[in-house]
Amino acid sequence: MNENAKSLIIENDGQNDPYGAAINLAFDICETLAARGADIPIEWEYQPGIGAIDADSLNPAFDNFNNAELIAIGSDCLAVVEECKQNGLDY
Repeated sequence: MNENAKSLIIENDGQNDPYGAAINLAFDICETLAARGADIPIEWEYQPGIGAIDADSLNPAFDNFNNAELIAIGSDCLAVVEECKQNGLDY
């Protein structure tokens, strides 16, 4: 797993709730990529909401990552989500 992904998951309560931390980060990454006008991997199945993305609500932790880095982190987060589902840790 990407060290950036691991750190972000842990910082977002990943030790107590890895499923919630990973899925929330993945969604935040999608919003950030969409706000940047970047392509979001199709397999992520992200569908933006009706309204515009509020730039003030974007996760500032992603400011120092380029789009490719965010996609790598997002892929790792979604792998954690799938692992949690397989282990019955989802809700």
